[in-house]
Amino acid sequence: MMTFTFKGTDSATYGVYLTEHPTIVAAEKRVEFIEVPGRDGALSIYDGAFNDVETELMGYMQTTIYRDDILGWLTGAGDLVLSTDTTRAYKARVTGQVEIERVSRGLDAWLLRIPVRLQPFRYHSPAPANIVKTTSGQTVTNPGTYKSRPKIAIVGSGDIDLWIGTQLVELAGVDTGYVIDSEAMDCYAADGVTLDNGKATLDDYPTLAVGANVVSWTGTVTRVTITPRWRDI
Repeated sequence: MMTFTFKGTDSATYGVYLTEHPTIVAAEKRVEFIEVPGRDGALSIYDGAFNDVETELMGYMQTTIYRDDILGWLTGAGDLVLSTDTTRAYKARVTGQVEIERVSRGLDAWLLRIPVRLQPFRYHSPAPANIVKTTSGQTVTNPGTYKSRPKIAIVGSGDIDLWIGTQLVELAGVDTGYVIDSEAMDCYAADGVTLDNGKATLDDYPTLAVGANVVSWTGTVTRVTITPRWRDI
């Protein structure tokens, strides 16, 4: 029987099982089309991002004992892992009302329809371990099929130039450390909580390209810890 894990809870905990594998189509590139007077055809602009994917989980629950628990659990957002492939996780959000329909009067079984919106990438699951570098010039290899947006925690001080492949991040006046979160598109003090964007100069938040990425730096750096967030498109 197919199950799924959402927000860390296995559906089998509540006697919930999938009746079929959800239909998940490839994410579309986010392209804007602009009609330009006098120009044949539309001008297309791609900003490098992908759209979310909307789908539905079709399942059933074996008993109504956990009905309230199920409805409370199937809300909000969290990681979604299907039992058919536990090596990948989707960042999912339940986007509407969970529909519950009784199969028949003679059976204590209920059909479930769960509308979900998936972010466009499949993340490697369980989450890969952090990568720690203490020597400049070492390589980090991305095993995914698309560039990842890592979190990078630097232990160091003063002025630091950090290179991720060909991407440069210039840091000025670092106290004891600094955190760059490319997924959140924000920078933080060493505690990873206090916003501190003023010390960083960068063209864009660094990504880890598919394959090998050289991580190097200049300045006083003791350690660089990378939360890689490997993903596939």
